[in-house]
Amino acid sequence: MAQSENVAAVERAVEQMNSGNVEGYLELYSDNLTLHGYPPGIEGKEGATAFYTAFRKGVDPFELTVDDVLEDGDKVAGRYTIRGKHADELMGVPATGNDIEVTGQSF
Repeated sequence: MAQSENVAAVERAVEQMNSGNVEGYLELYSDNLTLHGYPPGIEGKEGATAFYTAFRKGVDPFELTVDDVLEDGDKVAGRYTIRGKHADELMGVPATGNDIEVTGQSF
């Protein structure tokens, strides 16, 4: 089965995030995006860039994997997992050195 352009875009975004290019990752998203499930007030690409940059600093090594991708026309939903070590301050919590695993969805 041929891979759709939407699924290919998600895979490119994941590659960008895993390589440390947060802005490249966010190219997939609308300029007026809102992050839910994180500290409140993360709006737009500027806010998301700051949040994800700090998050990647707190988790090292950082690995984002996509567990499932569903699409309907021009809409794409993905279920993902982030894994790594809590290597630096993360959302106000000092580094613990513990393994972390965060799951979520993006639409």
